[in-house]
Amino acid sequence: MSEQFEKTAISSPQKRGKKQFYLILAALILLVSSSGIFLWKTYLFPKETLYVAVVGPMSTPNGEAMVQGVQLALNQP
Repeated sequence: MSEQFEKTAISSPQKRGKKQFYLILAALILLVSSSGIFLWKTYLFPKETLYVAVVGPMSTPNGEAMVQGVQLALNQP
């Protein structure tokens, strides 16, 4: 009976250590990945001018709707 108690007492801090290790590892992975995404979005690919061309019959109601759709898309942030 005492051997079983000793095994439980010894394994409990080890489990806490593993849990703490995995928690720290997950936090580091989250930190590194979020930093990488931030750097990728801001420094590696700065905002560039985007040119949009619309081809179609602009004198018809469908053509006017296409132009309005493109304008609507460009006005969104």
